[in-house]
Amino acid sequence: MSSISFSRLGIMSAVLMLLITAGCSSAQVATGQNAQKNKPYRVQNAHSHNDYEQPHFFSAAYQAGFGSMEADIFLVDGDLLVAHNKRDISQQRSLAAMYLSTLAAMVKVNKGYPYKSHKAQLELLIDLKDPKDSPAYKKAVALTLSYKALANSKNLRITFTGNIPSDSVMAVAKGLI
Repeated sequence: MSSISFSRLGIMSAVLMLLITAGCSSAQVATGQNAQKNKPYRVQNAHSHNDYEQPHFFSAAYQAGFGSMEADIFLVDGDLLVAHNKRDISQQRSLAAMYLSTLAAMVKVNKGYPYKSHKAQLELLIDLKDPKDSPAYKKAVALTLSYKALANSKNLRITFTGNIPSDSVMAVAKGLI
């Protein structure tokens, strides 16, 4: 590794440690050409990985203006529950209560936008932890769409990741959209 690589690594490590200290668990940091052009790091580039594990899930990343946050979900007895693994599942930690209802309220307050600044964007990553073709995806799409403010929001993107279902299961869920 050259000294330039060590220098970049040192800067990236320092920024990452600063963000971890500030309460986020990971961040996307400008590298490569962006770093060479001296583009400043912005909090909109930050990502709260496994945000639900933070003491103040959603609100800490949201109040800081993060550009994305992630929630892992399992479908349990018809409810979408937030947890990284099955042993951490709790009925009190639903996707609706921890993220969707609060986010929908903020979108209403901000007149259709996730943040007060209508230029700021937010991506909520919903990581499907159930087996590939479980009904979790269809349930998550239906639940998300039940919040009209989220379905019609500008600068808000909800992205499903993880165990993405097969095309046939996705086609059935697309009938909800």
